[in-house]
This record gives sequence, C-alpha cells and structure tokens, in this order.
Amino acid sequence: MSDSQPSHHTSYYFSNPVIFLVEDQLFRVPAHMFESTSLIFRDMFSLAPGPSQEVEGQADGTPVRLEQVSVVDFERLLRLFYPMGPGSNLNFDMEEWCSIFHLADKWDMNDVRLHAIKTLDQTGIRNHPALQINYGVKYKYNPWVYEGFCTLITREQSVTEKEGGLLGLRDTVRFPSFINSMTIEGYYGTPAQIQYMVLKQVFGDDIDIPPPPPSLEQGL
Repeated sequence: MSDSQPSHHTSYYFSNPVIFLVEDQLFRVPAHMFESTSLIFRDMFSLAPGPSQEVEGQADGTPVRLEQVSVVDFERLLRLFYPMGPGSNLNFDMEEWCSIFHLADKWDMNDVRLHAIKTLDQTGIRNHPALQINYGVKYKYNPWVYEGFCTLITREQSVTEKEGGLLGLRDTVRFPSFINSMTIEGYYGTPAQIQYMVLKQVFGDDIDIPPPPPSLEQGL
C-alpha cells in the first residue's frame, strides 16, 4: 500500500458550501456551480475578508445576501445546478426557463444564458411573441425582438390585452400602420429585409429594432 496522500479529484471534490440569503430564506449549497459559471461569483468568493471581518457565506448569521432576487427564481436555478435525481432538471416549463434566463443574465452566466435561450426557443417562446419582444428588449437579445415583431404584425389575430401590457400601448396601436405599409410598392429585398425596412418606417427611433438575423436575410 502506497504511503502517498490521496489527491483531490479535479471535477468531483467540491469546495466548502456557501450560504445565501434570498428574501427571508437561507440556502446552503456547494459554491462550485456559481464559481464555474459566473465571474461575478468567482471574484466574490476569492475576496479575502478584512482583519476584523467574518467570511460571508460560511454561517447563517453572515450569509451572502442576494438582493432583488426572488426565492422562486433562485429555486429554479438551483434545480438546474443541483438536480435531486436522474432527469429531475428536464421538467422545466417555459416560465421556469424564463426565471433561469433572468438570473443567468443578471449574474453574467453566459453558458447558462445561451442554454436557456436555446431551450426557450425549443419550448415555444415563439408562440408568445409579445413575451419574446419583452425579453428580447429587456435582456438585449435582438433576434427575439425582430422575430416577435414580425410575428405580431403579420398574423391575423389582433394584439390581446395581455400582449399590449407586455409591449406598451404606444407600440400596440401602430401595428395596423405596419400592415398597411406592407402593401406599398417600392420595397426591394428578401421578405425579412422588407419587413425590417417597414418596421423602421413605422416605429422610427422610438424603439431599437435590430436588423434581421443573417439566417433570415436569406429569405423566409
């Protein structure tokens, strides 16, 4: 039997757990996923405390306080990071993925953010164009802004009251103007390029509408 000391496994030897305070609830979880996915948390956990300060996150009395975060959203992120059983993180609905996307954007978890975007595309956010626009503007993801507007202004169904609440009345009342503009001659290009030109004409500088994604410029 070797007298050498065992080494730490590179992937499965986790650091000490960290205690977070969200609203009025304490969470004690491994710090690993927060450190590995977010530079914000990596820097936070690497800061050395002052001579008379206690290390935050190591005791219930000195937790890491996560301000402006809801317990519900945080629980959903933890379910993704630390599933309680095989397949348990595969059952998120669109609302739950929106929570994960929100926190991933807030804490610069770029890989988690991209995964949430991909999954939301697959789970039907395109069926909710007003929400798609709302999130695209809020989180600076331009493809959702463009696709959502194009869906709303080319469909037969009128904008609902709920959709109007997500968009704001100013944008909602302009959709008929867009539809009328689509019948005007003089626009040339792919369908996506024409839609973009008319969007800019109708909305002007009141809203930042990005150009169509390259995949749409080739034609719809």
